[in-house]
Amino acid sequence: MLDAVFLPNYPKLHEIIKSEEGEYLKFYSFIELNKEEFNQSVKLIRDYIAKQNNPTEWQKMAQLVWNEIAEPYIIQDERYQPN
Repeated sequence: MLDAVFLPNYPKLHEIIKSEEGEYLKFYSFIELNKEEFNQSVKLIRDYIAKQNNPTEWQKMAQLVWNEIAEPYIIQDERYQPN
């Protein structure tokens, strides 16, 4: 999902968001984003998810991971600014 969100128009943000390999899972780190980049990234991802019509199974899985796992951490991050 992050490739689809960032690569076409925001390759610099894509580059800053680090892909890391865990023992069993691949995960992404937003730690190197400044406050502006962080909030822009969150908005872009949320907008992308909201615009998906008839998502594939992989897209549904990505939405679930974002909504259930990432979002709780996003809103707790000191950089986060609600719209």
